[in-house]
Amino acid sequence: MNLRAKAVGALAVNMLFWMLMLLATAAVLALIGALYLALAPLIGQPGAIAIAGATLLLMVAVVGGLVYRAVRPRINSAAPSADGSDARSDEDRDRSALGDMAVDWTRDHTGGVMVAALAAGVVVAASPGLRGALFRAVEPSLREQAARTIDRFADRS
Repeated sequence: MNLRAKAVGALAVNMLFWMLMLLATAAVLALIGALYLALAPLIGQPGAIAIAGATLLLMVAVVGGLVYRAVRPRINSAAPSADGSDARSDEDRDRSALGDMAVDWTRDHTGGVMVAALAAGVVVAASPGLRGALFRAVEPSLREQAARTIDRFADRS
């Protein structure tokens, strides 16, 4: 499967997800409206609005709690490997010694890196020729990283 087909598939799933969210929101609002209409003759409009609003807040809290549990970071309880080193992610294993040195230097010189990034952004924005040359230089690695990211997310589903 090529990169374009994977991207189209990911975008289609994203669009379907948001359509389902819209339908779920409409359903919740319809249920709250029905609750209000059912309670208004019994306890009056102010009481019905209060109960419907409290019910909606309770539903938001429950869904928020479920989302929090689903996305919170989990502590990796993987046992150390046979040689005693901790399990390392693919990105850590792939990173070279030069990459480690660059990361350390970047952490030590955060302010300078931010100024350099801002200056590079201004220069690239002002020069279409430089922007094109830079894009041609990094395009293969960007495509490779995008393909790896899409593969990783496709494997999770």
